[in-house]
Amino acid sequence: MSSLKPAIDCLLENVRDQRQGAQKKIAIFSPIGDMSQFPLFLSQVKSLGLDKDADFIFIYRAGLQPVSGLAAVHAFERMPLGSSGCFFAGQMLAYELGYEVLVVADLDAMLDSRATFDSCVKIASGGMAAVPFSKAPQEARADPNYAVVNQWGFFPRSIFESVGFEMPYTNKGAEDFEFRQRLQHAKKLVVFQGGFVTHEKTGMGIYPKFANRKKYFPYIAGLMKGYLFCSSYSPSFYFRYVAWHCYYAFFADVFLQAQLLRLLSNPFDLSAYAVADNEQQVFLLKKSGNAGALSTFLSLFALLLSKKAAAGGSEIRLAVSRPRFALLLAKAILFVPVRFVQALYSLAAQKQKASKLAFPITPQNAQAAAQSYAALLRN
Repeated sequence: MSSLKPAIDCLLENVRDQRQGAQKKIAIFSPIGDMSQFPLFLSQVKSLGLDKDADFIFIYRAGLQPVSGLAAVHAFERMPLGSSGCFFAGQMLAYELGYEVLVVADLDAMLDSRATFDSCVKIASGGMAAVPFSKAPQEARADPNYAVVNQWGFFPRSIFESVGFEMPYTNKGAEDFEFRQRLQHAKKLVVFQGGFVTHEKTGMGIYPKFANRKKYFPYIAGLMKGYLFCSSYSPSFYFRYVAWHCYYAFFADVFLQAQLLRLLSNPFDLSAYAVADNEQQVFLLKKSGNAGALSTFLSLFALLLSKKAAAGGSEIRLAVSRPRFALLLAKAILFVPVRFVQALYSLAAQKQKASKLAFPITPQNAQAAAQSYAALLRN
């Protein structure tokens, strides 16, 4: 029995090998949670000729049917793994199958050219991870500081032995952020400047996050957990954890989001992901923007003065009276010192939890990590 099979079996089931001919050097892995995105991915793969030079690995949510048209290994989640668990399992499976280069691809992320693919594979074949710049469709050019390893990321087999796999513990979101930080810390990441990935940016500001809290609040919890693990190799993330805890807690107070306060207190508690139906709606999101979240502080005063505001491309309308909103804003300001102390307590408690989990995860400790994550999902 191979060293990774018990870890893989802990998270995946019904693994089906439908590859044809000799195994190729490259595997392209994509999680499939929504079949509607697959036709776009298949069209891209065919147009770039990737189906001729790579095998594929797909991990599906329970209840979905395997896709056809590509030489692939198909596997199904044994339990809902979340994005982080799925990427962890997919990387383990590719490693177990012996691929020299693993390409992680988001189904709805569009690679600009075959030349970019080939260049990044060449970089990965030399022992470095490679990721192209990423931009939104409406952006004229890519931000040189924005590259996402899970949109189109290229990894040599050796990366998983030295730097490790993506960690599953964030559950939803931030696994790619932490992995990029870890690769950069190890000086194993090349941000490829000769090409780019096009992918829509969503939920980038406070208002879109709070308007769709069922989707995005778990991602906030994931980000907080990501900071905890980043702090193990970069102490500056202790400060980031406290700062972002206070930031999100402030807006949770303003917008009466007790659920988010619970998540900030204990981001490892997956039961807190459930959205309460009785939380009062303080604002209405008329239009969702994509700009950075830190542009929203001044918008609070615009809401107070005129009951409407624009922030980061979002358009917001107040859903409560201005006197009521003034009281909420005043309370949130008064609670800032309290939330700071709570952030420190949360940091200490959650760091202790994180320290008990296998990290970084390599082939040697992958089984322990998979078992710990499965236990976290069951609790």
